Amino acid sequence: MTRAPSLAPADRSTLLRRIAVTLLALAVFRIGQWIPLPGLDLAALGGSRMTSIMALGITPLLTALILAESAMCASPRLRRWAATPAGNARLWRAAIVVALVLASLQSYGVASSLGAIPGLIVSPGWQFHAGAITSFLGATLIVVLLASWITARGIGYGLWVLFGAIQAEAFLQPLLAQLPLLATGALSPENYLGNVALRFGVLAAAIAALATLVNARPPLSNAPELIWSPLVAGAIVSLLLTAFLLPIVLSAPDRADFVSTAAFNLNLPLTALATAAIVLARRRSFQPPGERVNVAAAAPAILLLVLFTSAATLFPYAQTAVLLAAVGLMILDNLRAAPRDTEAAPLARRRFAAT
Repeated sequence: MTRAPSLAPADRSTLLRRIAVTLLALAVFRIGQWIPLPGLDLAALGGSRMTSIMALGITPLLTALILAESAMCASPRLRRWAATPAGNARLWRAAIVVALVLASLQSYGVASSLGAIPGLIVSPGWQFHAGAITSFLGATLIVVLLASWITARGIGYGLWVLFGAIQAEAFLQPLLAQLPLLATGALSPENYLGNVALRFGVLAAAIAALATLVNARPPLSNAPELIWSPLVAGAIVSLLLTAFLLPIVLSAPDRADFVSTAAFNLNLPLTALATAAIVLARRRSFQPPGERVNVAAAAPAILLLVLFTSAATLFPYAQTAVLLAAVGLMILDNLRAAPRDTEAAPLARRRFAAT
C-alpha cells in the first residue's frame, strides 16, 4: 500500500497563503452584504439583503458568463477562438461589460422596487436612483475584482468559489433557521436531526455520484460540465417559459393561476431536455471539426443531472447539492494541480471560470 506524497514545506506555505487569500476575499464579499445602500432609512431596513450594495451579488457576472457559455456551446468556432490567450482576454472583457450593463438594468429595477416601499427612502427621487445604480455598479466591479483575485491568488476559479459560498449558505440556511424552533421546543430534536441527516445525505449522494463520473477511467464527465450544464439549461428554460407565458399573464391577468401551474408542470421536463441538449452541444463544441459526439459516453452525465433535477421535486435542495459537489470537485482538482480532462479552458484560470 502506497502513501500519498506529503506536501513540502514550501507547498504547504503556498497552500495556506492561497486559503488565506480566498477566506479574505469571501470575508470582503460577506461584509459587502451588510453595507446598506445610501439614502435608505436604516431603522426601516429590517435586515433585508435587498437593501445591501451587494444585493445583486454575482448574478450580473454569472449571467454574462452563462451567455458566453451558451454561445460557445452553439459555436465550436467561438469555443476554439476563446481557447486562445487573446480570445480569452477579449471574451473576459466582453463579459465584464455585459455584466455591468446587466447590473445597471437590474439595479434600476431594485431601486424602483425599494422606492415603492413607503418610508424606506429618506429622499425619494432621481438622486436615490443615481446613488443606488452607482453603488450596485461599484459592487459588481468589486465582485469581478474578488473573483479575479481568488483565481490568481486563491484556491480555485474565483467565480465558482463565490458561487459555492452562496450555494453553501443557501444549503445550510434552512437548518440554521430551525435552531430557534429547536431551542423553544417547537421542533423536536429527532425531527431536526432527521432534517440534517436527509439534507447531508443528499449532498453525500451527489458528491459520490459526481466523483464516480469524474474519477472514472476514462472520465465520464468533469466538474465544469457538471456545473455549466444545469446552469445554462436552467437559464434557457426560464427564458422560454417567460417568453411563452408572460404574454398570457399580461393579456389575461385572471389566468395567472393557470400560468403558474403550467410553468410548474413544464419546468421539470423542459429542464431535463435542455440539460441533455446542453451536455451534447457542449461536448460537440470541444470536438475537432468533422468528429461526432459520442452520445453513449455522454449518457451517464445526462442521466445523473436529470436524476437530481427530478429529485428536486421531493428534495428542493437536490440541485444545490449537485452544484456544491461540482464546485468542491473543481476546487479539489485545482488544489491537486492535476486536471483530469483534456479540455482547453476557454474561460481560463487567469480570466474566466473554468469550462
